[in-house]
Amino acid sequence: MDVQRFKDCMSKIPTSVSVVSCIDNSFLSACTISSLMSVSVDSSIILFVLKSKSRTLQSLIGSTYFSINLLSIKQSESSVAFSGRRENQKFSDLTNSWDVFEEHFPYLRGSTLSLACKLVSTQVMGSSTIVLGTIISEISCSNEAPLVYFNRLYHVALPLK
Repeated sequence: MDVQRFKDCMSKIPTSVSVVSCIDNSFLSACTISSLMSVSVDSSIILFVLKSKSRTLQSLIGSTYFSINLLSIKQSESSVAFSGRRENQKFSDLTNSWDVFEEHFPYLRGSTLSLACKLVSTQVMGSSTIVLGTIISEISCSNEAPLVYFNRLYHVALPLK
């Protein structure tokens, strides 16, 4: 299958939108992910995918601790901001929307869910790297509806009545 057709097919799969983040040498490193899934309930293992050349991946491997921030419907701008190339910024300069939990875990205030995680392993697959992590604890949780990406647009997940 050619690349464009593959992208078209994958755009039909609704997915949550999250930002993975870590602090590396006092700098925030973060990027948008749409591949978050649970792997093992018994050991609280999660999986997501990053581009192998991602600076966030290199920072995450260097720090071993990271956060997953499930974005709320009010945070689509954060999804866009962390989906492209960004220079690392000093964490102390970003305190208007970010906070830190237990010194290692930067998280976006207002997210539907934020999780503190520790790196378990990585596996290179083509131009991407599969990241496995274990959830250490829940940082925050709100009643905000999660942001969903489907057919190249943002949506809100609503419960069926």
